Amino acid sequence: MPLPKYHQIYLLLCEQLAEGRFADGLPGEFTLMEEFGVARVTVRRALEKMAADPPRKKVTLVWNGDDVERAMGSLFHNSGDVKKYIDLPLANYSTLPYDKVVSGGKTIGLSTYTGYNFNERAMLSLAILNNEQSEPGTQVTLVWGEEGRGTTKPTVERHAQVEIRATVAPAPISSVAREAYRPKALA
Repeated sequence: MPLPKYHQIYLLLCEQLAEGRFADGLPGEFTLMEEFGVARVTVRRALEKMAADPPRKKVTLVWNGDDVERAMGSLFHNSGDVKKYIDLPLANYSTLPYDKVVSGGKTIGLSTYTGYNFNERAMLSLAILNNEQSEPGTQVTLVWGEEGRGTTKPTVERHAQVEIRATVAPAPISSVAREAYRPKALA
C-alpha cells in the first residue's frame, strides 16, 4: 500500500530541507499546493507532521578561536581580502542576520545572533541545524559574511566571506539556564 500523499510530501520536504534547498525558509502553503498539485489540507497535514517531528534543532555554535582571530586579523593588513568585520560583543550587522552552516559541502542550517561570551571565552551563535548534525561535539563550518563581497548597505563594509569552524553545543549553552531556568516540561 503506498504512503498517503501528505506523508510523501513530508518525506520529500524533509529530504530537501536536509539538502539545504530551503536555506531561506520553507515556501508558503499556496506555493507548496501548486508545486505538488494537491489541496491545502494535504499540504497542511505534511507541515503539521514536520512541526510535530521537526527535522532541525536549535543549538549553540562555539566558533573556533583561531579562525575568528584570522578573520579579525585581516582587518589590520593591506594585503589579501578583508573578511567580514566581527563586532564585539554582538555582531548584528542587519535586522535579522543569518549565515549558512555547512558540513561535507552541503548546507545543513543557518546561524544567527552572534556574540562574544566572556564566561565561555568564545564567539557563540544560535543555529538551527539538521538533526543529523545537531549533536553536541559535532564539527561544522560557518560561512561568515555575505556573498558577492557584501551588500550596497552603507553600514556593511565590502568584504570576503570566510569559513569559520565551529563546534555544536546545547542551546542554551549554560547548564544553569538549561536546567534551572526552564520549566521541567520544556527541558
